Amino acid sequence: GPEHLYEVSLRESAGALAGRGYGHVRAEELARAGGMSVGSFYRRYGSKAGFAQQVRQWAEADVCRIARGGFEMVLERPEGSFREAFDVFWEQLAWCATRKPELFHFTFMHWHPDSLEPEALGAQARELVREVLAHGERVGALAPGS
Repeated sequence: GPEHLYEVSLRESAGALAGRGYGHVRAEELARAGGMSVGSFYRRYGSKAGFAQQVRQWAEADVCRIARGGFEMVLERPEGSFREAFDVFWEQLAWCATRKPELFHFTFMHWHPDSLEPEALGAQARELVREVLAHGERVGALAPGS
């Protein structure tokens, strides 16, 4: 459906931006990957930087969705332990890094110094890691301050 095509275009755009760098990908290429005219591209996103920001937010949300899903799925099982959930969480992040490198790199690597505040990169993912660690502390599986 249309949502799948949108996701594919964002993934392709993330791959181009992460692999070739922000300065080496033209807005025309990004518009084409999204199946829209350059005019529509600028009306929808305002600028190439606005589009890149949208792609980065989507990429980070996807990485977090995958990692959180694995963690929560283990904890929902009656026999699921924090230790198992913790391992699955990191396995899911590693899976994203190897199987979806364009999303992972786009989330964590600073691809254009003028486009975003450095602290904005990976903020959602870092918060998710803090959440997982805090959960481990609450259940006594991790030492305080882990």
